[in-house]
Amino acid sequence: MIKFIINLNTNKVKLFTQLLVLNFVSGILTWFFIVRTFEKFKLFNPLIEHPFNGEVLELFFSAVFLVPLIEELIFRYHLRFYQQESIKRVMVILSSVAFGFIHIFNYEYDLTHIYFSLIITLPQIISGFVLAFARLNLGFWIAVILHATTNLLYIFFDEYVISF
Repeated sequence: MIKFIINLNTNKVKLFTQLLVLNFVSGILTWFFIVRTFEKFKLFNPLIEHPFNGEVLELFFSAVFLVPLIEELIFRYHLRFYQQESIKRVMVILSSVAFGFIHIFNYEYDLTHIYFSLIITLPQIISGFVLAFARLNLGFWIAVILHATTNLLYIFFDEYVISF
């Protein structure tokens, strides 16, 4: 019995790690190879992120603790309650796209961004699907931790890799 629990936990850790890598790498790849390509071809005006004027500790607390919890409650908490598979699939799609689109407000945007909002928010839409999978297969709190860890990696990547 104990061996089964340890194996189950090992499998969950392995799946969590795979989802984390998938979430982070797909976000980086879609951002640099799709969103930035569209931007370089001047299909929309350059994206300017809203500046964060607070303390680093505030950014860390917000992006790593508060926002993942709130977004998981809003976009994915309800997914477990749908019994019919077809309805569950539709709700996963709707919640993932809505999750992505809400991130358009991370940028100072204009009309050209609205036309390409599907492309601009593609990394977050993909992340929405990954987080929905985690929610349904690993549970709510694991999805929150996955979301928080992904945000932490993006902060680190933005601060220490891109800015380098």
